[in-house]
Amino acid sequence: MTRLDNKKITLDTLATLAGVSKATVSRVLNGNAFVSEDIKSKVQLVIAETGYKSKTKSLNFGLDIKKVTIISGDFLGNAHSFYNEILSGVKKESHRLALDLDMFLIKQKTTLEQIENKVSNSSAILLIGVDNKDVLGLIKKHNTPTVIINGNDFGMGISSISPDYTLGGQLVTNELIHLGHKKIKLVTSQHRYSLVQRTDGFRHALDLNQIPYDINTDVLDLSSYARDILGNEALQKRIITGQAGMDFGASEILDHAVENGEFDGYSAVFCVCDMVAYALLDAFENHSIAVPEQKSVVGFDNLEMSTMTSPSLTTISTNFPDLAKAALHMLIKEINQTHAFTSRLSVGVSLIKRDSSAPCPI
Repeated sequence: MTRLDNKKITLDTLATLAGVSKATVSRVLNGNAFVSEDIKSKVQLVIAETGYKSKTKSLNFGLDIKKVTIISGDFLGNAHSFYNEILSGVKKESHRLALDLDMFLIKQKTTLEQIENKVSNSSAILLIGVDNKDVLGLIKKHNTPTVIINGNDFGMGISSISPDYTLGGQLVTNELIHLGHKKIKLVTSQHRYSLVQRTDGFRHALDLNQIPYDINTDVLDLSSYARDILGNEALQKRIITGQAGMDFGASEILDHAVENGEFDGYSAVFCVCDMVAYALLDAFENHSIAVPEQKSVVGFDNLEMSTMTSPSLTTISTNFPDLAKAALHMLIKEINQTHAFTSRLSVGVSLIKRDSSAPCPI
């Protein structure tokens, strides 16, 4: 669509191009919480394509909110992290909504007192990848409007939004089964709920296809392996506390696991994230195991590096900018208190087929 002269673009123009009413366009421009995401996306696409600039300097949030505090972990700066895509999406949408952002990173030595000081001085909060019960408790104590991105409040006191990890686990496992694989190993670490959900999807796909599943042999839990097989409780602690890197310590474990025969008899491996898959590709290469000729390997997250590994990695993709946009609009609902309940939303994921998966060789 060719960009028009902004002076000639009216709400009627936008409504006609989007195929909606003028009132609907107005609601989208003013951040009304009751416009469906499909309609909102359609209107926003027309706005972007026409180059329309709203004359309104900021949207009406019902409360005097000018700034949103982002609370996250120091993993946010990791170059191989999808959290950077989420942050980029939050920045873009907050700019469109005329909202300022204030960043607070929880590091290893950050105290609860420091976190509470930040929470108590915040008008609204986005928690990115943080769902620690102590942090959530502080937010509930101060009754601050909050949405968790990529996390959950098990007490359902704080709304959250995440990729549909269970569906992703099911999609990638179904793909391997479709390729003829019956012996599939899962490499994971069960210290976060989002990782447990991927395991649930893996198990569900096996059950639906009537493939036997034994949690003791078909799942390699990295934190348990560090403790029980390597006798390395320090590594286990680092994995559980998020200090072992974005691959959950896989680069320190998987060479030993391959040599120890953990993958013998398996034709395919589902790695709980791309970073774990990268470590496994390295370990297989070190032991002259060809991928995908001898074993297929799949990941989860569709990080940029997934197109550059050898072979390129089959994985699961999420539209993180859209997830970030939806999270901000959920936060607007919390600010406006347009409902008396919390919500837990999942956004869709998709399978990206690349060269690391192939038909079962045996």
